[in-house]
Amino acid sequence: MAYLQSILLIFFEMTFLFVALALLLQQRRTIGTAPFYVAFGFLMLFGIIFAAADLRLHFNDGLNLQLGGLLITAPLLTAFLALYIVRGVWHAQHMIIALAAAAGISWYVFELTFLQCNWEGFEISSNFAAPTLSLLVGESWQQGKFRIVFTIVDFFVVPLVFRQLEKWKVGLFPALLLSLLSAVATRYLTCRLVGAFTSFRNVPTPIELLAMALAMLWLGTLLTVFLTWLERDLKLEKAGPLDLFFAFIGSYRRAKELEADIRESEDRYHLVINNAGELIVLLTPDGVVLDLNIIAAKVLKLQADQLNGENLFERLAVVGDAESADLSEHPEEMRRFQCELDPGTPGARKLSLSLSPVQIHGRLLVLMIAQDNTEELLLEQAHRELEEQLAHSQRLEALGKLAGGIAHDFNNCIHAIMGHIDLARLTADRMNPDLDRRLENVAAIAEQAGKLTSRLLGFARKGKYQIVRIDPEGLMRDCLGMLGPSVLSELECQAAVTPGTPEIMGDPVQLRQLVLNLLLNAIDAMRELPADKRRLKFTISPAADAPLTFVPSLEYPDARCEDYLAIAVSDCGCGMDEETKKRIFEPFFTTKPVGTGTGMGLAMVYGTATNHHGWVQVESARNAGSCFCVFIPGAPPRSGEQKS
Repeated sequence: MAYLQSILLIFFEMTFLFVALALLLQQRRTIGTAPFYVAFGFLMLFGIIFAAADLRLHFNDGLNLQLGGLLITAPLLTAFLALYIVRGVWHAQHMIIALAAAAGISWYVFELTFLQCNWEGFEISSNFAAPTLSLLVGESWQQGKFRIVFTIVDFFVVPLVFRQLEKWKVGLFPALLLSLLSAVATRYLTCRLVGAFTSFRNVPTPIELLAMALAMLWLGTLLTVFLTWLERDLKLEKAGPLDLFFAFIGSYRRAKELEADIRESEDRYHLVINNAGELIVLLTPDGVVLDLNIIAAKVLKLQADQLNGENLFERLAVVGDAESADLSEHPEEMRRFQCELDPGTPGARKLSLSLSPVQIHGRLLVLMIAQDNTEELLLEQAHRELEEQLAHSQRLEALGKLAGGIAHDFNNCIHAIMGHIDLARLTADRMNPDLDRRLENVAAIAEQAGKLTSRLLGFARKGKYQIVRIDPEGLMRDCLGMLGPSVLSELECQAAVTPGTPEIMGDPVQLRQLVLNLLLNAIDAMRELPADKRRLKFTISPAADAPLTFVPSLEYPDARCEDYLAIAVSDCGCGMDEETKKRIFEPFFTTKPVGTGTGMGLAMVYGTATNHHGWVQVESARNAGSCFCVFIPGAPPRSGEQKS
């Protein structure tokens, strides 16, 4: 019963050592590989001492077991095979080099101790003679150094057998078990071979071989569980059976050169990534930022060393056709999105990005490559607006030419009609009042038609203009006076001329008509509102103080704000939609009911402003009122005055 307990204790200790090393290896992503190497080296040193001491378990019938190989060497060999499978050839090579160095140091210490024990006059203590220590060290080391060599040979053989079995497509458990059992066979053969030519006599007995085989069976099962469950995402390195040998044949210097090449390649990789024009970000599947390049850090306003669990998906809003898509989904293929960064904030950026799933050290991550399209989209929008303005200007220009031609010919016809009316009055019977009244009606209608043709000629820029200096306060006073007190009493009117506003160079009649049309349109836009909610604002000011931002027109792209003044009329009426705004300056276009508008008011405003080397800007929205702002050049200072 005591022997059974001893054997179970041996297997428990083997299990404990392997599980401890396996857990350290499995946690390498969190704590690194240094704890594994330190524990492995400590146990290897302890195993060398065990091997040198030749500790054994004796049974009553004369059988005995060498404990060093079972307790320490077998778990270490199994852990080394796990390292070789998980980390690859180069890590295994470095481990063997470290073991060889440890064996060399141990060799040196034992030899130096043996030499010191034989110095004349050397003593350890009064109760322990130096020759006794020399005998113990000498005999134990003679046997221990052979066991160290055998162990290092096992560290070469086991990976070689495993790779060959893997190449033959043997299952994982059979490959691991046969690889570990190959160490038992190798140990037996090398002991017999070395014993034939040296003083080594500790050839494993059948009971020791059986115990070692059972130990390898148990450790192979544990290793299979470790690789299957704890390293389930492991992708085995594609290496040949003799790669570990070739790594040593190629010399350690070559391994260092390869490491230097790898570091240089990594430096080039980081150089390219950090200087790329696209945003490159490494994320977890949930969107937490792990790493990013320089341009991504600048656009996302993040620091690579101060991420603090920043979740990028929470800052991105998908727009366009895939608006309902979920960025946190991670299918097996690349996906593309149009997104807005930090939506709802000033200066939100527009990103065109792709999300690709990647595997790094068995961990599923997401690689985001994005382009910042904000400036490009703004340029495209500005280009479209310029194209629309150009098309609108060309359309109005064509309408102006057509209207001018028609108005000119129609005006000649009206003059002819008026002439015939005068002749009819001279020759008509004075005693026929009915005929005289009809002639008066025809003359009135002809005069109205003449006014309409003058408006068309104004829109076509062919009207007659008298250019004089106009006082802005006088212009405002005259226009408000034309409306009359009855009209102004039905609304709240705010009229003001900003101090320092320069005089206007233009035709007083045409400019009064321009302002009057703007005022009448504003009043008409508020006809559905109660009287106490109608608010009209009429201002004349320098262009810099205008209610709308000064934007030069296509005809005057070099216009300077300080050279212009603004005549602005605002209301709180029904407003206009975008489609209506595009047509308001077209002749005969009106939104008023039939019979209540000619559609020439704003057309005349456009023609008058253009003929005065200015333009009209409009801001309006449905049910939010309108603001018309006419920018025209101010008059130059009078002689002896300085322009303010």
